[in-house]
Amino acid sequence: MGGGAVMTAKRAAKRVKAAIEFEERFGLGSYGCHELLHTVSVIRGLWEDSVENHAAARQFAKSIGIIGDAISDLYQEIGAVHLEALPDAEPRKRAKGKK
Repeated sequence: MGGGAVMTAKRAAKRVKAAIEFEERFGLGSYGCHELLHTVSVIRGLWEDSVENHAAARQFAKSIGIIGDAISDLYQEIGAVHLEALPDAEPRKRAKGKK
């Protein structure tokens, strides 16, 4: 095996390690995913307080409502898959009647 092949194998191993670390930090059920969920929640609150309730918002109510609904839907989507990925998700599934 030549020197180039060894370097390629080392690079491949580093990439695999980086992918695993990324998944642990930001994958479903991780603290990073929880941070995303929280951030979307904060954005939804800001959207409601600063845009939906703005005095000039009536002119754009339809578009503003669509965006607000989309942010809410995103929060629900992230929350559902995040909670199912948590280590204690199996008891939660049973409690909901899932198998």
